[in-house]
Amino acid sequence: MSTIAETVPPCKDGLDKKTLLDFYWKYFDLHSRQRMQMVNFYITISIVLYGGLFALLQLETRLAFAEYFVAGFMIVISFCFHKLDRRNSDLIHCCEERIKALEKGIESEYRLIEKSDEMTNENNRREKGIINKRYTYTEIFSILTVFVSASGVIYILLRFISAI
Repeated sequence: MSTIAETVPPCKDGLDKKTLLDFYWKYFDLHSRQRMQMVNFYITISIVLYGGLFALLQLETRLAFAEYFVAGFMIVISFCFHKLDRRNSDLIHCCEERIKALEKGIESEYRLIEKSDEMTNENNRREKGIINKRYTYTEIFSILTVFVSASGVIYILLRFISAI
């Protein structure tokens, strides 16, 4: 049985394979944590914005400008967080590809990223339908941002129509 350090070709700049793998894992860990923190922050902001909009709706004197602002902000924030998530996803996938390249030098049963991909693909082949499919973080976050954005757009349209 060979280790990554024994089987991956040496790096041109003198880095050993263990140092390179440690660097990739730290990079992966950093961006994975950053992504989850960003998702948590987005959910928090969305809840606060929904709460603000519902509070505005409870006022005796409606503040149309404030309502439009909050609903519009929901759309803008969703777009920005969606783009940030895409960028973060790209960074994570780039790192996964580098780790896969290092994993090619070890026996297949120890290839973590490759096994993870195979498991997800097999589960998706086996379990069909919207409910059973294994969604990626990007897919779930995209659904969430579309929902929040759409609710902002729908609110603005309904508010505008009711003002006419």
